[in-house]
Amino acid sequence: MKWKHRLKKKKAAEEQRLEMAEEQGADRIDAWITEVFHRAETSEEWHPEREVLLQAEQKARQYETVADGVEIQGDFRADYERQRQQLTDAKNEKQYQREIQEGILKDVREQLKKVQEQQELEPERDETVEKSRVSLAQAGITAIPFYRTVEFAKDLEESACARLEAQMQMTGMLDALVVTPEDFVKIKADHPEFLDAVLQTDGPGNSHFSGLTVSDELRTPVLEILSNIYEEEGKTQGICFGADGSFRQGILAGKADKQAAEYVGYLARKRRKEQKIRELQEQIESISRTIEEWNTGIAQLQGRMDRLQVEYQEIPDFSEIQIALSEKRELERILETLENEY
Repeated sequence: MKWKHRLKKKKAAEEQRLEMAEEQGADRIDAWITEVFHRAETSEEWHPEREVLLQAEQKARQYETVADGVEIQGDFRADYERQRQQLTDAKNEKQYQREIQEGILKDVREQLKKVQEQQELEPERDETVEKSRVSLAQAGITAIPFYRTVEFAKDLEESACARLEAQMQMTGMLDALVVTPEDFVKIKADHPEFLDAVLQTDGPGNSHFSGLTVSDELRTPVLEILSNIYEEEGKTQGICFGADGSFRQGILAGKADKQAAEYVGYLARKRRKEQKIRELQEQIESISRTIEEWNTGIAQLQGRMDRLQVEYQEIPDFSEIQIALSEKRELERILETLENEY
C-alpha cells in the first residue's frame, strides 16, 4: 500500500507542476501578444494592419504546434511585404522623376556647350534650312542672313530697335538670305533641293527707310532691299513697317513687338549670347537642386525600408512559448505514465 501512497503523492506533485506549466504557457502567450502590439504601436516603420494583429492574437491564444507559429509568421510576412511595396513604389517614382531631370540636365548642358562654342547666336532653324545653307556654301554661293547685313540706325531708341526686329522676325525677313541677283538665278537653276527664304526685289525702291543701315557685306543688294521698306502703307511693292509695330507685305499684315533686339547688330548678338548662357547656367543650377532633392527623398525612403526590415525581423518569435508547451507535454506524458501505473 505504501507504493500506492507514494505514487499518489507523486501524481499530485506532477499535476501541480502541470498546472503551473499551463499557467506559464498562457503567461508567455500573453507576453508575446503584449510585445507584438507594443512594437506595432511604437515602431518607426513597422505598422501592420489592425486586422493582422487581431488575427495574430487569436491564433496565438490557440497555439499548439510549430505550424501555428509558421502560419502567424506568414501573415506578418505578407503584411510586411505590403508595407515594403508601398515604400518601394514611392522610391521608384522618385527615381523615375530623377531620371527625367537627369535627362533634361544632360540636354541643357549640351545646349550650354553648344552656345559657348558658337561665335554668336543664330535664330532657330529647322534641319532642311540648315542643309540648304550648307549646300549653298559648298557651291561657293555667298548667302548671308539679312540680320547680319544691317545695323540699327544710331539714333533709334532701344524699344524701337526691338520692335523693328520683331517685325522683321514675324514677317520672315530677319533670317532670310541676301544673295546677288546672279546667285539667285544659280540657286533656282542648279539647286532643286534648296528649301529656304531669299530676299529679292523687282528693283530699287524709293522709301528712304532710315531704321537700318548697311554693313559691309553684300552692300548693293542690301541697299536695294532697304529702299523697298516703307513706313507707310499704300505703296505698290515692298514691305511696310509701321512705327507702332504694325506691318504689311502684300496680303500678310499684323503687329509685332519684343523686349529687346537679339540679332541685328554685333552688340545685340553678343548680349543675347551672354544672356542665353546665364539662362542655361541658372537652369542647370535649378535642375541640379531638384535632382539633389530627389536623391535626398530616395535616400530617406531607402532608410525607411531598411528600418522596416530591422523592425520586422525584431518581431518576437515563439521559442519561449514552444519551450513552455514542450514542458507541458512532457508533464502530460509523465502523468499518463503514472495513471497507467496507478
